[in-house]
Amino acid sequence: MVVPADTDFSRALIKPLELIQSLLDQIASNGGPANLDTLPATAAKKFEEIFTGSRESFAKIPTLAAVLSRDGAAGSSPAQQPKLVRWRCMIQDTGLGTEMFLKTLPSTTASSPADSKLSGYFGAGDFSASATDSSASGGTPAPALLPDEYSNLAERTSMYAVSVPGETDWHAEAWNDAPSGTMLETSTSMKMKQPLAGENGTIGALLKIYDASISETMGVTDVVEVVGVLSSSPFPTSEWQSSGAASSASVSNTESLLPCLHVIYSHSITFDTLPPSLRVDVSATPELILAEQQEKEREALVAYLQAACQGDELVAEFLLLALTARVRSTRAGVAVGSLSLNICDASAAPELMNSLASVLGLLCPSVVSQSLALCELNDTSKQLFPSSDGENLKAGRLQLPKGSVLLIDESKMGEGELKDTGVRNVRALNSVIANRKLPYAFPYSEFEFDSDLNVIVVSQGKSFLSLDVYVPIQATAHIDVQVAEPSAASLHAWRRLILESRRSELTVSQEMADLIQKEFVAARKGAMGAKALGQEDLLRRMAIARLYALSHGKADLNMGMWRKVVGLDEECSRRLMALPSRKST
Repeated sequence: MVVPADTDFSRALIKPLELIQSLLDQIASNGGPANLDTLPATAAKKFEEIFTGSRESFAKIPTLAAVLSRDGAAGSSPAQQPKLVRWRCMIQDTGLGTEMFLKTLPSTTASSPADSKLSGYFGAGDFSASATDSSASGGTPAPALLPDEYSNLAERTSMYAVSVPGETDWHAEAWNDAPSGTMLETSTSMKMKQPLAGENGTIGALLKIYDASISETMGVTDVVEVVGVLSSSPFPTSEWQSSGAASSASVSNTESLLPCLHVIYSHSITFDTLPPSLRVDVSATPELILAEQQEKEREALVAYLQAACQGDELVAEFLLLALTARVRSTRAGVAVGSLSLNICDASAAPELMNSLASVLGLLCPSVVSQSLALCELNDTSKQLFPSSDGENLKAGRLQLPKGSVLLIDESKMGEGELKDTGVRNVRALNSVIANRKLPYAFPYSEFEFDSDLNVIVVSQGKSFLSLDVYVPIQATAHIDVQVAEPSAASLHAWRRLILESRRSELTVSQEMADLIQKEFVAARKGAMGAKALGQEDLLRRMAIARLYALSHGKADLNMGMWRKVVGLDEECSRRLMALPSRKST
């Protein structure tokens, strides 16, 4: 598509700072200097109006990966033309603080009126004539200000973001992004901020945010789609925050420059958000037809998962439910809505891990595999939890977006010594699974942040981890089970089913709750000679029932579904009782 010249669309796409300057001129003509503080919100509204009309228009904005692949890992230099780019990323570090900048810059041309105001927002100072002599944007200390010039100062928030860890190719393509491919060169000091450094094509970049209403909504592991002006900058240090300038070492070493995105606007994305290519208008389709379609799609998806699970339908059923789970609320410290799964007794299915990794990569937005081999757990370069030295937050492999699938291979764990790093890694993993909290280690303290990963553990025996459901697999040993390649239409339907099940809500009426309670009490009394049922069993069955109903496209729970879930849970119990005692993982 040819971009018409002299339109807001072309100016925003090709000369974003010129459009922002015109917005500043309009604001300045309507009031005093205080009105300039409204420029970030005004610019965000203007650029959103231009690009959110259609995904085709938005796709015309080049991705950060495309620009860096073409122009180099540092991004733009002061001598280059400012570029508008877009980037879907995960916030890795929000602790870089704020820095001061000049809201307006002095005119650089003799013909400009003395009272003209040049915008200093969105990295404009990095591309001004005075910046071209600097070896690093933001690296030249600002000249001393006169007392009446302090009103020209404003704050912007700095954060560090990375490519979405573990994102699958289909999900990136569904958002009009190229899938992770060629690894862009990342400085050694910044590799520690990549949760999965070296495993897939990853980018790390600074975000500089001028609108507090945007920065205040961003937290660690949030996935956001940002649009902004690309420049380059050294990594902020404590010296920068105290003096307003980068350290002399950063300024003199151009290799330390990082891509820096001056954010104009952003959108939050979760892993239950339907990408544009999966959205279907069903408003004209009768509800009965929709229900029949979903039942057929679900039946086909379970059959597909069953083949991946070596022919075991029960494991396939629970696998689907585990993929659709998400934390919906927290009551008395207990996460409601989550469902972690242990596929145990997997010695009879040696190809299960590879099969699951392949299949889940075709169905889920993000999949991360983690081995529990002792050499992996004890490796200090692959710690699972984030940690800070007081100035820089080092990423951990569990620092992942909510809704990511964590596929754990416990079968690789053998005998040996679990060292300090290994012990802390296991403790962090158990916290993520049992409490839905990821610990962040700091020099003199530890803080926990919310986590919500879809955890699936494959083990030889029953896992030592605190999981919700344990299902011994019964592989079809005498049948050659093959995972057939599904059609594109089937994959689209299954992905949509999983994501819509995650985002949908379920109502359990008081009448239904009373019936469930009555049946459970009766079952508890009738459990003669069997393991006594307790409150934990009821809570687990309720969690399974909610996910079972949602995966069928239902908005409420009925007795037929409840009894089906009870049957599934009882079959799991029978299989667990048949496992040899003390079977190692």
